[in-house]
Amino acid sequence: PPTLEVVSRRPVEGPVEGTVVKEMAKAIEAKEKAKAARIAKTEFLSSVSHELRTPLNAVMGFSQVLERDRQNPLTDKQRNAVGHIRGGGEHLLNLINDILDLAWIESGKLAFVFENVSPVDVIENVSILVGSLAEEHNINLEMVDAQDQMSSYIRADATRLQQVLLNLL
Repeated sequence: PPTLEVVSRRPVEGPVEGTVVKEMAKAIEAKEKAKAARIAKTEFLSSVSHELRTPLNAVMGFSQVLERDRQNPLTDKQRNAVGHIRGGGEHLLNLINDILDLAWIESGKLAFVFENVSPVDVIENVSILVGSLAEEHNINLEMVDAQDQMSSYIRADATRLQQVLLNLL
């Protein structure tokens, strides 16, 4: 096969040298801008998540107070409504966490927490979260009793497993 041999090395001078230097400077500047934008985005997401979580946690806390008040018990209709408020709050909190997780994924710092998880419990939680949305779109979600066909527990990151199922539904 043919080979290429360098017979002499001369410094590049003139307009070519200036063009190469300018292009390298542009590339370095673009890299620095991208890094600054990534840092700004992460800081923004952290700030927004804090600003959203604080009032959301208050709403969820108040719903729990209503549910647990023994002096003024809720009617079944009220308990159901408060349960939907709490469930919606939990769903919104999970969405906020998903957004933050995207930032962690982009930074390469997302950690998985593997534990024994009941697939039946995860499926029931997901069906509760998407139940009202499915009803609004005239979709019937039905839990089929398949416990005898499923393992009691699986080794998984419960949060990520629930996210996958929510996204599928």
